[in-house]
Amino acid sequence: MRTDTLIELNTRTLEMICEYIAAHGPERVLTNAEGSAVPLRQALENNIEPDVILVRNDGWSIGAKAELERPATNLYLDDWIAVMRRGLKNKWEIERYDITRVAVKKLEKEEA
Repeated sequence: MRTDTLIELNTRTLEMICEYIAAHGPERVLTNAEGSAVPLRQALENNIEPDVILVRNDGWSIGAKAELERPATNLYLDDWIAVMRRGLKNKWEIERYDITRVAVKKLEKEEA
């Protein structure tokens, strides 16, 4: 199989995973910077609605408020494959995580 075909298949699989997560929500939601997380249902009952969702390479996902994005990212730093951010009209915007990781590392260097 050609490499570009493999990339297309992987991209399509990622899109399908993200579409499912956009429709059903993440499996857990981070509640504090120390790494505590609860199931989505419990988070929503406590008025915690995620602004960002990180998707791990095994399909598992965690949501977080915008201010907890960095602690969420640090949980499985090398395993994220996508990040979903709430965009216009509450629609989830999907980015491949490898691109986002470069931006985060650049930001951390600038802050140091």
